[in-house]
Amino acid sequence: MSEYRLQWMRRLARLEVYEIASIFMLLALFAVFVACPERIQHVIGFTAIANPLWSNTLTVLLRGVTWFYIAFALAFAGCVYMTRRQTDPVAIGLHRYARVALSFLAVLVVFDIINFYIAVFNPYDHDALLLHLDTQLFGATPSHWFDRVTCLPLTLLFCGAYASWFIMTYLTVFIMGCRSEQALREYVTAALLAFYIGYSTYFFVPAIGPEFTTHYQHSIGPLLKLVDGEGPFLSRDCFPSLHTGLAIVMLVHAWRHARKLFWFYAVDIALIILSTMYLRVHYGVDLVAGAALAVAVCELAPVLTAWWEESRERILAQTAYSERPTHVQDGVSEWA
Repeated sequence: MSEYRLQWMRRLARLEVYEIASIFMLLALFAVFVACPERIQHVIGFTAIANPLWSNTLTVLLRGVTWFYIAFALAFAGCVYMTRRQTDPVAIGLHRYARVALSFLAVLVVFDIINFYIAVFNPYDHDALLLHLDTQLFGATPSHWFDRVTCLPLTLLFCGAYASWFIMTYLTVFIMGCRSEQALREYVTAALLAFYIGYSTYFFVPAIGPEFTTHYQHSIGPLLKLVDGEGPFLSRDCFPSLHTGLAIVMLVHAWRHARKLFWFYAVDIALIILSTMYLRVHYGVDLVAGAALAVAVCELAPVLTAWWEESRERILAQTAYSERPTHVQDGVSEWA
């Protein structure tokens, strides 16, 4: 085995499961970008450059959010690089959280790209199907149950609960990190698996949600501020409900690793799940699918991380000889 290959095997072994998943998703989406330039250009509509791949690349580079991603990626990557060999606790903590931050930044990039790819490759909403399933299972979509009790205090409460999901998702990273390295590893792995599986499902079952497809007697104006975009670029991110999925992932890991905070999580998670129905963001089947996804990744994450730890030790042990000097000027054996 060549020295070059050994080095790459060791680099791969030092990655975490969630980092490998992020790299895989980004490479897969990049492959689609390279393989289908004409179709992507047709949706973008920018034809100033004859070559569609270069035209699409220029369009991406002209987006402000692209440079936002690049700036943060460089900042986090720089932090990872500068702290990679340091041994003091602060540097070790910075190194660990910067790697996690890079992975969550990849989640944002993947979400952005997949929502665009939906408009390119699968621009057909499945709201009618989801609404039909709700009617068959629950008699009506659950958001209609809350229509009769809509009022400003409840709207403000559930808007706050819905927004707290974003804070709690990342706050839980630090809570798990304070508990143990294993707790952090399992939580981030479960969270990112839920994100990536959920985003992939968005592509195959795009839907915009009951707020835009069904009639209600009362309006909840603040919902419009939670949704960005319009027309074909309105996010198709209903099925499954990742607000429900990630909320349950957080709750499970609070029970496993931060039992004292469990009831705090339980109250907030209950409000988050109710808010997805009150604010008319999700259908009932979205919540069922999100909960099922959460259970699956919470069971899978510990198994994957344990298997990868064993594989990591084996790979590092098998390639350890590559770090020994191959030529010793005084004639002492390589083993010595």
